[in-house]
Formats: sequence, structure tokens, C-alpha cells
Amino acid sequence: AAKLVRGAYRIHEAERANERGEESPVFSTIEETHKCYDESVEHLLSQMKIFQDQSSAIQSHGDDIRYVASRSTKNKIEVMCATHNQKSIEKAIALMEKLDLHPHPKLSGMDCTDESRADHVVHFAQLYGMCDHLTYPLGRNKYSAYKYLPYGPIDEVIPYLLRRAQENSDVLGNVGKEMSLLKGELKRRIRGLFFDTR
Repeated sequence: AAKLVRGAYRIHEAERANERGEESPVFSTIEETHKCYDESVEHLLSQMKIFQDQSSAIQSHGDDIRYVASRSTKNKIEVMCATHNQKSIEKAIALMEKLDLHPHPKLSGMDCTDESRADHVVHFAQLYGMCDHLTYPLGRNKYSAYKYLPYGPIDEVIPYLLRRAQENSDVLGNVGKEMSLLKGELKRRIRGLFFDTR
């Protein structure tokens, strides 16, 4: 299992490397970071497809010992794309479709007798309170979607959230989009109270 994130401690790590006279371990531009993230998702999903195909081929040979080995946890692949970046989510979904990797098999009502598919799952995750306009449609479309909530001592949680806000400054530009979506939803619900919208 892998949780793929982007840009953790970007500014802090660059400053620390500079103080030590070392090369920065992080990319200097957000474009480089996006490119690396998307390429990493592509690599992991491609590997997931290879394992799925191998498991299907082995499974079709009955109860031979290789099938038993293929069912061990070491051959299960789960990837969590933890991102607030809509383009990265869209790229991951397009790649899943291209590779015939289904959303969470059990959530999508798939026949899980093909256990090679049931073992390989792609999850998506965003911080609680951020990018609901991405998370909710993922869930409605049977993708495995999570909201995560940081918790702990305030002197640890606040710096964490500030780093996430720094790293996701492009998301903050989407606040207007989220507010517009919220206003539209509120209007729809209010109209529903007074008028039959069927």
C-alpha cells in the first residue's frame, strides 16, 4: 500500500538544505512537483495493472501453488492518491479507465469472484473541509474516496495545516469555485422547500 502525497515540507526542506549547503531535496517549481506526482501515479497504476493481469492468469490455472502465492498480501496493491489537485485526479481516473482498473471493486458492485481485481484498489483522499467538490463526486461514482482529519496537540496540528495551506495555494484559488457551488446547492434546496422540483 502507498499513500502518494505532493510537496510535503517543501519550503522548510529547501531552507534547511540551503543552510547546510546541500542541494534541495524538493523541486523548485510547482510544475515540476505536479509532473513528478502525476508520473508517480502513472507508475503505480501501471504496476497495479501488471499485478492484476498476472493474478488473473495465475487464477485461471486453478488451485496450483502459484495461485496461493498470488493471494498473499505481498501481491495486493493499494494506492491512495492524496491530492487536492483536480487535474491530477482527472489524470488518474483517465489512466484507470485506459488500464481497465475499476474503482473500488466491492463499492462498484463488481463481481468479486475475479479476486485478482478485488485485491487492487485505488483510493482518493482530501483534507476534511477542503475540495468537497472533488471528494463527493468521486464517492457518488463508486470511487473509494476519503476525507482525512489531522488531530493531536494544537502546537503540532496548526503548523501541519499551515504547511498544507502553503503547499496547496492553488487550492485556495478554488475557494471562489467552492463558494459558487455551495450557493447553487443552497438555492436548489431552498427552491425544493417551496416548489415541487420533480
